[in-house]
Amino acid sequence: MLEVCYYHYYYYYDYYHHHHCASAVLEVCAAAGAASEAVSLVGSLPGLGVEPSARHVGAAIAACTRAGTPERGLALLRSLRAQGGGAAAGGRADGGEGGREGGREGGGSPFPLDQPALSAALAACARVGDAEMTSDLLAELRGQGGPGRSAPRLDAKARCSAIAAYGRAGQWREAARLLASAGAADVDTACYNAALGALLRAGQRPAAELLLRRMTSGTAPPPDGVTRRIVRSGNLSSAGG
Repeated sequence: MLEVCYYHYYYYYDYYHHHHCASAVLEVCAAAGAASEAVSLVGSLPGLGVEPSARHVGAAIAACTRAGTPERGLALLRSLRAQGGGAAAGGRADGGEGGREGGREGGGSPFPLDQPALSAALAACARVGDAEMTSDLLAELRGQGGPGRSAPRLDAKARCSAIAAYGRAGQWREAARLLASAGAADVDTACYNAALGALLRAGQRPAAELLLRRMTSGTAPPPDGVTRRIVRSGNLSSAGG
């Protein structure tokens, strides 16, 4: 299937279709975990006169993470951010309205990400414990707010990834702060599990016990099988079941 998509991309579509065809091929790469193909394709886009977009890069990062090489996807993102290129999130990649110029006028990052790409990047950060990139991405998200508009919401999945990234990096205070700052609709059991792991990894047993009591008392999302595994490995009080 991947070979067929590459054939159509390189030999069938004309210049006008490069952006949309690349998006479709990269989504296949993401599903297949075809990291090398995804990174190569994103790298080839400028030569075709197409600026990589948030959608392109998000799919490439997801492909790398699925292939077990999340650091490769993050390296791609760092490279693009250093170059200051890329189309604005949700905008055109051909330099038209909403493209590079619109992205720069929008302020913030030299390579702004949309919500799916942000989630993909944070998931990669969680796998390798990249706290620096996590902080950059969260700051970028906050910076998307402004007069008359609020910043995009950090949903539970993305928040869980960010907490896990901080925890893996040993930054348990940042992990705990990110959990505490969330509204009820923006956290789930996975977020609490990630925070529990972060606290235990840092040797913060009393704080972990307190968090677990919140989960078992009904004042936080309830424990699940992952919680119970964390409890057993950390010799915490019972999480029930």
